[in-house]
Amino acid sequence: MCLTPIFFNMLELTIAIIGAGGIIAQTVLLRELLVAFMGNELTLGLILGSWMLGEAAGALVVGRIAGYIKEKEALLITLLAVFSVALLACTAGVRMFRPLLGIALGQGIGTGVILISSFLLLLPVSFCHGGMFSLCCSLASVTKTYVLETLGTLAGGIALTWWLIPEFSHFGILCVTAFISVAACTVYLRSLTRISAKIILYPIVLACLFFFLMVKPASIEQYTLSRQYRQGKVLDYRNSLYGNVVVTQKEGQRVFFYNGVPDVTTPVPDVTFAREFGHLPLLFCDNPKDIMVINAGLGGLVTEILKEPVSRIDYCQQDSSMVRMLWKYPSKLTSMELNDTRLNVIHQDPRVVLRDARHTYDAIYIGSQMPGDLASNRFFTEEFFSLVRSRLKPAGVFAFCLPGSLTYISPLLRDMNYMIINGLTRNFGRVRIIPGDYNIILASDGAEFNLNPSALYSRFRKRGIRVSLLNPGYLKLRLDSQWIDWFRQSTTGATRMINRDDKPVAVYQVLISWNKQFSGTTMALLQAFSRIRLWMVLAAIAAWALAAAALMALRPRRAPKAALLYSISTTGFFGMAMNLALIYSFQMHYGFIYQMIGALTALFMAGAAAGSIIMRFAAPRFKKGFTAFFANEAAAVIFIVICIFLIPRIQYGVIFTPLYLALFFISGILLGAEFPLAVRLYGGSRERDSRATGVVFCADLVGGVVAAIGAGVILLPLLGIGGMLIALAVLKGSAALNIYLIKNTK
Repeated sequence: MCLTPIFFNMLELTIAIIGAGGIIAQTVLLRELLVAFMGNELTLGLILGSWMLGEAAGALVVGRIAGYIKEKEALLITLLAVFSVALLACTAGVRMFRPLLGIALGQGIGTGVILISSFLLLLPVSFCHGGMFSLCCSLASVTKTYVLETLGTLAGGIALTWWLIPEFSHFGILCVTAFISVAACTVYLRSLTRISAKIILYPIVLACLFFFLMVKPASIEQYTLSRQYRQGKVLDYRNSLYGNVVVTQKEGQRVFFYNGVPDVTTPVPDVTFAREFGHLPLLFCDNPKDIMVINAGLGGLVTEILKEPVSRIDYCQQDSSMVRMLWKYPSKLTSMELNDTRLNVIHQDPRVVLRDARHTYDAIYIGSQMPGDLASNRFFTEEFFSLVRSRLKPAGVFAFCLPGSLTYISPLLRDMNYMIINGLTRNFGRVRIIPGDYNIILASDGAEFNLNPSALYSRFRKRGIRVSLLNPGYLKLRLDSQWIDWFRQSTTGATRMINRDDKPVAVYQVLISWNKQFSGTTMALLQAFSRIRLWMVLAAIAAWALAAAALMALRPRRAPKAALLYSISTTGFFGMAMNLALIYSFQMHYGFIYQMIGALTALFMAGAAAGSIIMRFAAPRFKKGFTAFFANEAAAVIFIVICIFLIPRIQYGVIFTPLYLALFFISGILLGAEFPLAVRLYGGSRERDSRATGVVFCADLVGGVVAAIGAGVILLPLLGIGGMLIALAVLKGSAALNIYLIKNTK
């Protein structure tokens, strides 16, 4: 008799530990995969979809198995132990899968490879986590399990974001998490009644406990990093608010990686690019004094600009970690740059700096060459170009580079350039393109772009600058008008789409370009999807809803359960799509989702727990369970409509952060309120029906998987946040209509 309260309290604690372990595992693995996939946030959908697919499989399989075994506690302990060991193994696998597959650092990865590798690398952890949720629902009520796991998720997310990640390495965090989970298994073993189960499980659990006590996280960290970064010895590794920085050294050459992409090479940079891009834009300025360089440029570009008679360079890079690494591991070139009194390093969001600046610039450079992710895309949008124009002097020049070619410009490359150039021409009166292996794009309202090469060289000599590359012959060749004519002919029929903050079509185009190297089939699919328009999506939703309604009409006995599963799958879609829409919007405005992903996910789950509690007390007030279910569906539709008008109007700033947090929390409430009620309605009011829990949870996660891939990779970049939310409102509206019809017929 004395074991019952201990067992019950230990079960509650174990559920909370499972919740905390789940958010820690998901966040750490997601961060590692983002680095492995070169930081492209569109892969977030693929990663989260893979995680949810594994969770769905675990919930369904273990939910069915639990219905046939009596010792559910033994299965729960086994899964928790396997989950703990898999945490370290899967994270090590994420770091080492590139060298195992022969994929070089800095080389893009196809969408198909991302999806398959994400699923396989996450499966052991996500399967166990989904299975443990189903088991806990059979040992305690669905509502209690949902609330306790979510409270653990919230605690884990908060601790991870503001304590663990800033202070410890990823493997240090995972080792502590695994140790706590196995320790819970050790205590929980006391609740088992079968001696045979104890004889088998005690040695396994104690062996795991001993392993996590003896293992050295620093050794694992160093070994996996050396395998991941094979281009030399890993000198340093740091995570920041915005990304991941790694420094390697081989034969005297150091490479500074940012989110898995080579960003700075010392002591010998790409000299040709630095000299061309550093000087050509300034040749079109009469007397350049005040310059701004955004995002990249140290280790070459800044050196060349400093050769000009400039008075000040504002070097603006939001993440300070790269500059700190350059101070820590200096070269002659970077030391000269950083010690020059004309260089003013600003660690702040460049968009905020430009918005709040009190002075104007003669030239503004974008150091990065391609909008390969949402963080860099913020500096290649129509809205950003408008901001730049407001901070340029009347004859000031705005300069950046895009991928190019002097042999053949494919339709893919052509459209990638013009999605950005189209936004530029809407803001500037004059635009000049200097074609090459990388296209130098210049924009201004007053600068004279028609100067001939001899006049530009004369201006160059008057400034007293000596750069061997930029001689009269080279300038004549590089700026020859025949290249401009060839470029215009080669880009005939270019897209009219415009890259915007809330519609990052250029990032989608980069994703297609990456897939061109690895999978023609995937590239063809992505290109086909690029033709999607909102009306097509709405027509597809209407057809799907009509087919579902017809099927329910033909089988009226199964109609209630079918309507429930349809609704809960659309709710899973709603939860993931809203999460991604808010995450993308947050990244577009703030740029540090790499740090906040765990906290925002935990906040969403806290809303889910609150929704579960609210529905537990609110449902009895409704005479019929389907009435409460319909009320929640209608509330979701109203919430989406509000977000359609609200999200595009959220701007950057401290006062808007609570609004983002509120939207995450409310969307979680709407998701959490529906799940326990759906389980009760589907299982006939049986609180601990593991089969019903598994089926409903699986439907919920399948909807989330479809949203993660469909909305995250396709709908959000192509339709924009507003267009995707309109489609989501129609989808949830169709589910609400089905529930309304069922409610009135029961």
